[in-house]
Amino acid sequence: MKIMDLQNSLLKYKGPLALFVASCILLCNLVISVAQTYTAETYIKFLGENAVNGLTPDGENPLNPYEMTNASVIANAMDKVGEKAENNLEIVKNLTITPVVPYAEQEKYSSWIDQFDNYEEDSEDEKAFDVYYQVSFTSDKGPEHARKILKAILEEYKKFYVDKYGYESDVIALSDKAVLGYDYFESARILEEKIESDIAYFNNMAEGDAKYRSPATGYTASDMISMYINLQDTYLASVYNKILTGGISRDNETLSANLTYDADLAGMERDRNIEKADTQVELMKVYSEKNKNYIWERYTNEESEQVREDTERDYTYTREKSVYDTMMLDYTSFMTGAVNADVDEKYNNEYAKRFADTADARDEGIQLALEDICNKLNTIHSLAEKTIEDYNHYKSAKFIQLVTGISVRETMGEIIYYAATLILSLGLGIVVIIFTELKKKGTI
Repeated sequence: MKIMDLQNSLLKYKGPLALFVASCILLCNLVISVAQTYTAETYIKFLGENAVNGLTPDGENPLNPYEMTNASVIANAMDKVGEKAENNLEIVKNLTITPVVPYAEQEKYSSWIDQFDNYEEDSEDEKAFDVYYQVSFTSDKGPEHARKILKAILEEYKKFYVDKYGYESDVIALSDKAVLGYDYFESARILEEKIESDIAYFNNMAEGDAKYRSPATGYTASDMISMYINLQDTYLASVYNKILTGGISRDNETLSANLTYDADLAGMERDRNIEKADTQVELMKVYSEKNKNYIWERYTNEESEQVREDTERDYTYTREKSVYDTMMLDYTSFMTGAVNADVDEKYNNEYAKRFADTADARDEGIQLALEDICNKLNTIHSLAEKTIEDYNHYKSAKFIQLVTGISVRETMGEIIYYAATLILSLGLGIVVIIFTELKKKGTI
């Protein structure tokens, strides 16, 4: 078929050809509208010295961003957006977490590989851990849905990350019935231990950010500590004084027996710690002697290898010194435990004797005072809980940073699909027209 004949044929069938191409494009549009998905993505960075070393903020666990797929994170995120995932695995399947190696690091590794054949073996300690990650979520329910889900997952993951590796809170409310169901002295001791535990928590918080003030409560960690100390020194101390001075108890015989039992346990704990400390001393002596010989007598080669030997010896010395320091810390811990247990034993024996020498007595004034302290403690707890929640949100920004905003793109490129459909339908139409004309002329 000549070019002129082809042009005439196209003009002759231009109507059907245009209709065919338009039909194909409409079909393509229908397919895209049904199969189109949207991907929301952003880049995050883990902050802090521990993150650079591949560790979580507590310095004890390896950094694992794939915990973002944790069931509680996904469930909380879905609750946050007001949706219920019939299967959390579907959400996880559409969530992608990819480490991003900065270009400078890639260039550095490439240069090392070019220069050294044993790169993988010798430079393992020099490699930087990934702190940048691309996080994306794909949805077939529209671009805003993808953005909304990804944002909720990131927010819940930040909370999860801080709660697990940052500042875990044991500041919980006390049940009045559980506390006041004991004898007066035991109830007072439970309240005292709870107050001291909460003070210790807020002391740790103050060491990290002494100036942080909760926007919801208006309190700092120091403010919370002051509330607990006031409750302890003003109210609980007064109740303690009345109980111990008068030897007041609902059942003196049982209380005295319990205190004697606690004293015995404390005595056994003291003896165990002393035994452990003595064993630790012997281990340190043996370890020190053996490593002294190992470190200083191992390297006796020729002078030409002196630099390498000095380097290896310094490394070995530093490593073994670190082990010895750990052993010394264990020894100190055992001795501290022994001293504390000894103090507990003496106090419990003294209290047991004091209550054993008095008769049973009920005191409604003490009972009401303990109830009042318990109520005051739970009032402080409600403020503490909100302050800690705000603080954890604040700390999450210190541990994980969104490097970029959340952007959304179409997973299926519409222009590419429309262009491909246009070209293919037009080509197919032309082939059909040529085939039809050739058949009419009897050429085929």
